[in-house]
Amino acid sequence: MARLPQAPLIRTAIVTLAVAFALLVTSLVRAIRVTPVEAATTTTQSELVRITSTPPAPEIDLEAVGANGIFQPDRTAMPYRYRMPGEEAPNDAGAPEPIRPVVLGTVLATDGSHFATCQMPGGRPTVVRVGDKLGEYTVLAIDRHKVAFKNAAGKTVEITVTRPGT
Repeated sequence: MARLPQAPLIRTAIVTLAVAFALLVTSLVRAIRVTPVEAATTTTQSELVRITSTPPAPEIDLEAVGANGIFQPDRTAMPYRYRMPGEEAPNDAGAPEPIRPVVLGTVLATDGSHFATCQMPGGRPTVVRVGDKLGEYTVLAIDRHKVAFKNAAGKTVEITVTRPGT
């Protein structure tokens, strides 16, 4: 019988080599062996065509598109912004803007008592000072050629004199 060397490190190396060889053989057997695969469910030809094909494109009426020129002078923007599919239509149609007063003239005094002559369309001319109301507008400031108003909604509106003097 062959004798193994007496050194403890050589015995350890031989045992480690044997274990590594056993693991190598086990790994090779698992890699080569093919596991059985279950067959997929069969689909019919018509289902396969329906799944893989895209729906036909809708037909476009080219005559109608050509007749609706995009550079017409009377063409205007849409009354509402473009909506994505599924978005709800806007509920508010937009409140009409209130009638603005007309500024006929302004007077600036050195003592700070400025006033302006204003008129609502269809009304009579009225002298207004800062803080006075004219229709639904309140006078905020009076300058040389313009008057600043605040409407009932709180929006500031500056209106210039219709015919400023020289």
